[in-house]
Amino acid sequence: MQAGSKKYPNKQSWITYVGTYYYYALALSNFNPVEAERIFDNPAHVIAEAWVSKMAFDYFEPKK
Repeated sequence: MQAGSKKYPNKQSWITYVGTYYYYALALSNFNPVEAERIFDNPAHVIAEAWVSKMAFDYFEPKK
């Protein structure tokens, strides 16, 4: 589900308020603020790569 989807309208507000990369850092750390700060200290491309990797790892094929 994408961040700005109609199903979760408040999610986009949260991402905008916190900042996209900090939100990703929080999500990657399971919303642990101490670990999120460590992740957030990385360059943006590292956070983006980690996010894409997490999305790929968590992906499952929909039932047909």
